[in-house]
Amino acid sequence: MRAPAGEQIEERRVAIVAMQPVLREGLRAMLGEQRSACRTDVYDTVSSLLDALADLPVAIVLLELRQTGLDSLQQLATLKAHWSQTPVLTIAYARDSASIADALRAGADGYILSDDRPEELRFAIEALMQGRRYLSTSICDVVIEGFLGLASAGRLAGSPHAKLTERERQVMRMIAAGLRTRDIAQQLNLSPKTVEKHRSSLMRKLGLGSAPAVAAYAITHGFVTI
Repeated sequence: MRAPAGEQIEERRVAIVAMQPVLREGLRAMLGEQRSACRTDVYDTVSSLLDALADLPVAIVLLELRQTGLDSLQQLATLKAHWSQTPVLTIAYARDSASIADALRAGADGYILSDDRPEELRFAIEALMQGRRYLSTSICDVVIEGFLGLASAGRLAGSPHAKLTERERQVMRMIAAGLRTRDIAQQLNLSPKTVEKHRSSLMRKLGLGSAPAVAAYAITHGFVTI
């Protein structure tokens, strides 16, 4: 929609963070077609984005959420730790309920898939700009099934980390710091087998499925400082 003649349109800055150049430029092109009143900046990492725009207002961040790589969710958590009020739309590849839940816990305000139709991107951006969350229509059934599974298991009541023992909290902090099992065992004077038991137990209690998800949870809930 064009603004009436003589009316100035406030330019809003949109930041795209994606490792793949094809995805970065594809998103930039789609945004250029859909939103005439925005400036689009592209980056390959969250760190490069924060270095460039830390003191500038950003209306929304589009973040590629990769399936592999230890720091994918940690980058999301770092971004939200610095810009808690800036909505982040994740462009993801995984469509399982655990991955979606991990992204939302790490701070994602929206979650769409890389192979969604272009209009899904437009709907998502409009929702986040209006202060609402957004999930791709293609994953709604998965999210509902995951929610029902949590409800039936009685895991929705209270804070999940309230169930952790002090030792499990120690292990969680060390996982978030990037330590491996043998390093944690050495520092806590425990056997690697015992550390693995604590690790499995805390992940089960928190409903998390990976070390990056544990790290993101620890960061967003204040167990570690960035």
